[in-house]
Amino acid sequence: MEGYSPELLDPDTVKELETLMPRLSLHDRAIIQDRIRRRKIFKQLESDEDRTQILDRITKVSGRILSFHTFTKDFIYFEACMIALKSLQPEGYRGTMFGGFLECYTRDQTGSYNVQIAEDIFERRDEDGDSMGICYRQLFLATMRDFPTLTSLRPYQDDKKGKAKPSGVESERLINLAQLAVKLGFKNEEILTLHRQAAANRYRIVTEEFLNQLQPLDRYHVDTETNISVAQNVSDRISNASAIRIPMEEAHLTTDLENLPKKFRCSRPSYKRYLSDRQLLFLTNIYQQEVVPRSYATSFAIQRDIFLSFFGEINPHSEATDDDSDFPGDNYHDDMSESYDTQSWGNEENNTKHHNEPQHEAEHQEHELPEDFEPALSESDDPLSQPQAHHSRADSWETGSISTLSDFWAVDDQLMSLSPSTTPSNFINDVLTQTDDILLYSWQTRQYAQLSSRPQDDHLFHRKVQLLAHQQQMFISIGP
Repeated sequence: MEGYSPELLDPDTVKELETLMPRLSLHDRAIIQDRIRRRKIFKQLESDEDRTQILDRITKVSGRILSFHTFTKDFIYFEACMIALKSLQPEGYRGTMFGGFLECYTRDQTGSYNVQIAEDIFERRDEDGDSMGICYRQLFLATMRDFPTLTSLRPYQDDKKGKAKPSGVESERLINLAQLAVKLGFKNEEILTLHRQAAANRYRIVTEEFLNQLQPLDRYHVDTETNISVAQNVSDRISNASAIRIPMEEAHLTTDLENLPKKFRCSRPSYKRYLSDRQLLFLTNIYQQEVVPRSYATSFAIQRDIFLSFFGEINPHSEATDDDSDFPGDNYHDDMSESYDTQSWGNEENNTKHHNEPQHEAEHQEHELPEDFEPALSESDDPLSQPQAHHSRADSWETGSISTLSDFWAVDDQLMSLSPSTTPSNFINDVLTQTDDILLYSWQTRQYAQLSSRPQDDHLFHRKVQLLAHQQQMFISIGP
């Protein structure tokens, strides 16, 4: 508001604007344009020229439009993650977290450092003068990925049908955090103690803790040797029965398929979105440069903005070194649609009440949107009716569907059934090697649609895929 009186920023304007992301979300930008045009915000500002100038400033905000409310909510989340990091400092440590990790950080003699790009995948990057700051940020992202286990906070409920229970054991996650700290160059007595426990087999330690909880010493005489033997046996079996999950999703900041309620635009995510966001909260995704504006911002975009609000921008994209892997621009759209139904954004407190939320913080949700709020779009602007002017994959491809059985397949008259004598793999291979066509195949119904590269089929393909994605179907892409 530089150049304007602070009195122009009245409480109603703040409530209308907070958490909107006009640079990413075409829908949010349309809301702001509508409110400015109808004088629902900045009511004391009379000059049309001034209103146009303020609109231009607002729509250039790179992340969320923040307020004291969003800061309070975000800080509760941020503080909980910082407290989790304190577990890696010696008991009784009184300094700042950054100072504590700075004291125990050692630069690699090779002049490079590790950048974690997935759960168990790292790249080596050349030293650029701020390796400690980059590594410190990576530790914080690790606590965000495991905040339900490492902190007293829990993800928000997606609905009222019961609380979800995030998986994970605190001691195992803490050991994993210490291992990451060592990998990034942080070493102190507490970190090394936890790291030695990992070397001694984290699963055995966690199993022993579980057995002690089942048989508390104040109630049972425990055969320690038997417990150790059982724990070792369980540990061996777990090690042979599991492997680190390799992430399959791409990190997208925008989507055409889901508008997040206002409640989920600050602080921690909901449980369903947490499961998806967790696989994306790595440094290379946080500092990605490409921005493709679409209808709505994703939950990952919100989590990314919370992180950037506290840690700021850096450039971790220096070239990877020769031994870079440990693995075994803005494209802004200025033309805005005016057809969004910008119905009330600020009066939702009368429509929605949330029950059974965690009591770890004072919740003030009186300004939230109803969770079922969806703007109505005209047919010409409905992102599910028209191919988008970009070629990036729609964000809902990351939805965690199990079944590909859908009403879409049952009613589509363009689908054909695969012959009982034909195997899907042979059929798909023949089509892909002999033509440039695209196949959509449902493994459960053995039905398929064969689409050419003609413009009308390209439109049909986008529509079919987006409808299936909107129904939370999962896709496997197979090339020739």
